[in-house]
Amino acid sequence: MSVSVEILTVEGVRSGTLEVSDRLLDERENQQAVRAVLDSYMANQRQGDASTRTRGEVSGGGRKPWKQKGTGRARAGSTRSPLWHGGGTSFGPKPRDYGYRVNSKVRRLAYRSVLSALRRAGRLIVVDRIVLQQAKTRNVVVVRGNLGIGPGEKALILTESVDGDLRRAAANLGSNSDYPTGVLPANNINIHDLLCCDYLVVTATVLRSLEESWT
Repeated sequence: MSVSVEILTVEGVRSGTLEVSDRLLDERENQQAVRAVLDSYMANQRQGDASTRTRGEVSGGGRKPWKQKGTGRARAGSTRSPLWHGGGTSFGPKPRDYGYRVNSKVRRLAYRSVLSALRRAGRLIVVDRIVLQQAKTRNVVVVRGNLGIGPGEKALILTESVDGDLRRAAANLGSNSDYPTGVLPANNINIHDLLCCDYLVVTATVLRSLEESWT
């Protein structure tokens, strides 16, 4: 079984159709797989460099503050105890790696689920190619308008490889701009970016490569 998708030019003119496997663009929604992959992605983004010092790592504390008996005060062996101001920390964080991997079958299922949801919502745009006359921000805004992406709607453009001109042209269109636009090579796509974009713009070649990788 296959799904037919419309191919547009950067001027917004229909140039043909593309037959793609229904496993890629007609997958049932699987929230459990998507959540598992998203949690893994967010965990891998954590730096994990928070560190506190234990009583053995803070300075001082070599001398017993006062004698064991006869003072009327509680026994104390070191001023570096966690009970003391300036002492060590009990069970504080130490540098660690929070990242973990998800089974590749689950990961591909999550990507297919999100991509299929974008297509059903009419937010997957397939173009024949993405070529700008000049690496200018205004040209990216014009292409967005031609493809029906309005102001304030976040667009994610997937390219076959690193496109320096397109990335420079979209560099000023960050998440705080009126025309938020991101550019990524297809091999760097992640579940977070897919979920956060309002429109996903891909070339027919990229869609074919995703079909091979994810199905």
